Amino acid sequence: GKSNGIDLSFVNIVFSRLRGLSPDDLVDAYVTLVRSGIDIEYARIESHALCGGDVLAVVDASVSSLKSSLDMSFEQLCALDLAGRDVVSAVDSYVHPVVIDCPRNRQPGYIVTVAKDGIRLGISVKLTVRSNLEKLIGGAGVSTVEARVQEKILSAVGAAETHKEVLNNPSMLVKRLQQGSDTLDGTYFTLVSVDVS
Repeated sequence: GKSNGIDLSFVNIVFSRLRGLSPDDLVDAYVTLVRSGIDIEYARIESHALCGGDVLAVVDASVSSLKSSLDMSFEQLCALDLAGRDVVSAVDSYVHPVVIDCPRNRQPGYIVTVAKDGIRLGISVKLTVRSNLEKLIGGAGVSTVEARVQEKILSAVGAAETHKEVLNNPSMLVKRLQQGSDTLDGTYFTLVSVDVS
């Protein structure tokens, strides 16, 4: 029946069960969306579940994106979810930018590179990025970003006449990474800041 302005019939629930879905989860999801002001039909939630989508994740992401005035519709989030993206962490890393360490979990904890004078330098880079939700489908992730950072650092240091040139001016590496957005082209991130040590 109708309670709290929520329109769900017993028939909806019986059909969900017959389709092999868990009506409890779907009803919870539906109630959460309607209460947070997202206008949606129960059948839409059910069809996402039937496609193998993670309804609860999409509901969480929808509510967070609404709270943070992010312009992401329930439909877009369903599409991202079905494309295999973690929609909750995607919305979260849009709202709260993430730090990518380059290199990640590798020994040694820095990029080893050599200037023209043959002196080796160990360089670590921290990129602060935010998800670009429009590019989430088909966009490359963290490992692509890490590989590009490594490539740019190697070529920048390799082009330096002496290691001192790099040590005395680490901002040249920062500029190199910020130059164009090509460090993040084709990925689902936008750059917030770069820190080189």
